[in-house]
Amino acid sequence: MENQNQEGHNNYAVEEKWWIAIGERAYSIAQFSEELKAIEERLSEHEHPITGSSREAGKVRIQVESINDRLHGLKKELLTVIKTGAENNYTVPASDHKLMVLTRPRPQYTEDARATSSGRNCDS
Repeated sequence: MENQNQEGHNNYAVEEKWWIAIGERAYSIAQFSEELKAIEERLSEHEHPITGSSREAGKVRIQVESINDRLHGLKKELLTVIKTGAENNYTVPASDHKLMVLTRPRPQYTEDARATSSGRNCDS
């Protein structure tokens, strides 16, 4: 029994590392995507996308290509990590809790509905 408990704990640790790896890659993808978006916005502010020297344009092109290459690599890594989890039947490491309702909308009944539900307006 203790051995099964130890196995379960080790599996949870492995799943937790797997989940963290997914989060790290997803975060990096989001950061690089934001960086690309900022470059695009900066370029779109000008009437001509790249003003100045061709040397400047080359720097921007190299920067964009570098970010795109890194994004491509990160996406491949993320897919590999996800596939590893699927192959090993990993689940998101989250403890089981009861559902917690954070808000409850206040019911808004019409007067007819109130009368019907209280039995005052029954057509029998």
